[in-house]
Amino acid sequence: MSPQWSLRALVLLLTLLFQSAAVARAHDDDPWLGHDKVLHFSVSIALGAGGYGASALWVEPRWQRALLGGAFALTVGGAKELYDLSGRGDPSWRDFSWDVLGSAVGVGVGYLIDLTVERVRHSRRETRTALSDQSRQTRCLAPRRCAWRTPSAQSSPPALVRW
Repeated sequence: MSPQWSLRALVLLLTLLFQSAAVARAHDDDPWLGHDKVLHFSVSIALGAGGYGASALWVEPRWQRALLGGAFALTVGGAKELYDLSGRGDPSWRDFSWDVLGSAVGVGVGYLIDLTVERVRHSRRETRTALSDQSRQTRCLAPRRCAWRTPSAQSSPPALVRW
């Protein structure tokens, strides 16, 4: 087989391959980046984040919140695909794939919001504690009488002061 013949065969093979891929894409009724995929993705984000947030009312560990939020979003997505499978729609593994991806992103968003809220709550608590300590120290007009209130003397009992 000559090099010229093998080059022609390779060009013919590549042409047929790309043409068949173009024909397959032209007749694809369920494209990966279709409008309905955006809906599946965005609704799953909302369900995952909402499930994470709602579970925070009952569950303390974050990993359990993430599990419940993801399970909620995937259950709704799976139920929708089962509804489509019953003949009332077009079931699609691609739709469910976007549901899985959206659920993961939604749980991640919920987790990041949870971390942010916890950080803000913690920093406010520290600020409140520092301000209350300052106000306790500045409220005392007679330092000798309030000496027992200072943080350094908290472990010792109040001293009796005679005037």
